[in-house]
Amino acid sequence: MSAFSLQPDNDKATNKVEFFTQEQAAASLGLESTRTVRRYLRDPHAREILGAVYHRGRWRIPRSSFEQRWAVTSIREQLARIGKGRDGSFSARFRRESGIGNLRLKREAKILRQALEIERIPQSVG
Repeated sequence: MSAFSLQPDNDKATNKVEFFTQEQAAASLGLESTRTVRRYLRDPHAREILGAVYHRGRWRIPRSSFEQRWAVTSIREQLARIGKGRDGSFSARFRRESGIGNLRLKREAKILRQALEIERIPQSVG
């Protein structure tokens, strides 16, 4: 009880906002790592979609953003619209795992092809 009022000091308990940890947010969004959540929190559009608030020096996601299952689904759809969602299609997974578009893997494949061609050249005896 405060010295100046007759009401107990429980305002903090009633106004307390609970936040997700980054691990919990990643799990509820179906993400594999917390690094992705941190990357989302750096982007202003993604922060707005997630309903993130700036609290005690960092961006946090309140639990109220994920109260219903339909909210999580709509958040995933909105993140996908701005290019932040996971593309679960087979073609995207194939491109990612086979290294299509990855310049380092292209260079390594070229080196391997050249090494195989060198092996195939018959050595002259003499």
